Amino acid sequence: MGFSVLKKTRMIDNRENRVSHLIIFYLIIFIFMKKIVAYIRVSTGPEEKQIRIEEQEDAILKYIQQYNKTSGSMEHLELIQIFREYGSAKNPWRTVFNQMINSIKKWHYDKLLSLNESLLSRNPIDTQSLNELLCNWYIEGILMVSSEIYYDKIDRIPQRT
Repeated sequence: MGFSVLKKTRMIDNRENRVSHLIIFYLIIFIFMKKIVAYIRVSTGPEEKQIRIEEQEDAILKYIQQYNKTSGSMEHLELIQIFREYGSAKNPWRTVFNQMINSIKKWHYDKLLSLNESLLSRNPIDTQSLNELLCNWYIEGILMVSSEIYYDKIDRIPQRT
């Protein structure tokens, strides 16, 4: 009788250990995994000033990959969704931009990533929407990849600086 009680106690201890290890594992993932969304836009302006959607996406994916390799902390960026839009940022009623804002408010991503500021907003209404996301803690920050690459108009390939 004593042996079976001891065996049941060990089983309960092992189960509690597994549960506590799982809790710690998920807490680590929650703390160090940063969920991010990306916004990519191609303007309706002159062709020579445009950066194609594919080039912007490649630059953002390379930035995330490089960040995750070289990050001094344990922080890891996880791309959840990419919002792609065609059209001018001067128009404050952009469908995809507003879908992105609503998605961030709903899901509370950690960061928003874009190639540069002018792709996100060129009007006061959208700038206010982005400011609201930051001020109300819907999002921790907005990262710009433009400081990491420059655009070479001659061969249309993003280059490292």
